[in-house]
Amino acid sequence: MADANTSLYGLVKPEVGASADTWGTKLNADLDDLDVLLGAIVLTGSSSAYVLTTGLSLAAYATNQRFLVKWNHTNSGSATLNVDSLGAKTIKKRDASTNCSASDLVSGQYGIVVYDGTNFVLLTLVASDFQPLDATLTALAALSWSSGNAVVQFTAADTVSLTLTPSVSSVTASQGAAATTPSATFVNTTDNASVRVLRLEGDRATPAANDETYVSFYLSDSAGTQEEFVRITARATTVSNGTEASSLRFGLRTGGAAVADLFGMQPNNLFPVTNATVALGGTSNSWTGLFLASTATINFASSNVVLTHSTGLLTVTTGAFVSRVALSTETTTPTSASANKKMVLTGGATINSGTADDFYFMDPGTSARTITRGSGMTMYVNGTDSATATLAANQLGAVHYRSATVVVLSGAFS
Repeated sequence: MADANTSLYGLVKPEVGASADTWGTKLNADLDDLDVLLGAIVLTGSSSAYVLTTGLSLAAYATNQRFLVKWNHTNSGSATLNVDSLGAKTIKKRDASTNCSASDLVSGQYGIVVYDGTNFVLLTLVASDFQPLDATLTALAALSWSSGNAVVQFTAADTVSLTLTPSVSSVTASQGAAATTPSATFVNTTDNASVRVLRLEGDRATPAANDETYVSFYLSDSAGTQEEFVRITARATTVSNGTEASSLRFGLRTGGAAVADLFGMQPNNLFPVTNATVALGGTSNSWTGLFLASTATINFASSNVVLTHSTGLLTVTTGAFVSRVALSTETTTPTSASANKKMVLTGGATINSGTADDFYFMDPGTSARTITRGSGMTMYVNGTDSATATLAANQLGAVHYRSATVVVLSGAFS
């Protein structure tokens, strides 16, 4: 009866019916072969072409054949392994697809390879499986943290440090979330009533008066192009040490032109950059009030007209003040709506208690008008308290409230 062989290494499987001597001899040979296979086989060969001699005289390669080997020389690049003269097969790294790199297979070291049906695959780690500890990694490994939330900063090639004040030439922070989510947040957790959260610098080697540093705000136009829409500029109006001074300017884009400064701030005034170009408020976006300090001045057209305030008094110190008396919509008995206005009478009128500040009566030329004092009123006409007064045709007369119940008529009254 013929003996069978194992599929991977061709070991003899002695038949039970064989003679004792034959059976024992074959079994002893198998044990010797197993002893060889379980140990490391020292390779031969050169120039990255390795040779393995098993002593089994294998007839063919078989998938999943595995060998423990000892490299007899260091490879210089891609390597092959030829077992029992069955043909050289490429040695692949553990991913079964990448060739070996130089010095992966080191002379005197051990490795395990398995045949995958096409190539030999290393089951052991090799040098190129790891990132080499180059100069940069060595520099990083030498860093030592001391305090704070330090960041790594390169100051030269392969030269790094940990710093709490990193210096960078530009920073881009992108955020695609909702408008309420900021692209960047700067936090100062110092427990103080006033803390600085951002510092922007323009560091010029040769500073000069009117040097500027600015912040630009960009938005997309309808063509999808990012355009500068707003600019805030800080200007050093004086840079002399000890007498430094500054101004702040605000520029806006309009009419498709480049952003231009419109108005600015100095330590003592808020001003338009170009004379007579910026209005304070508008017809549909008015201010609710204008509050000026005592002795404040309102100056028109470079002192063409100047209004000056003093306690309880507004004085035209330069130029002239012209005021036209407004026309009241009332034409008979005056009310508070006629205060400081001119009434064109269509008939007689009655003056009542405290219904208006001073105002004027005028007859349009039709006929004389009779003015009557209301109940509880005192009405002086030419210095005499009178129940009635007459305003002649084509005449103008003034009514002055001395108190809520006392009025004085002046002008063409009789």
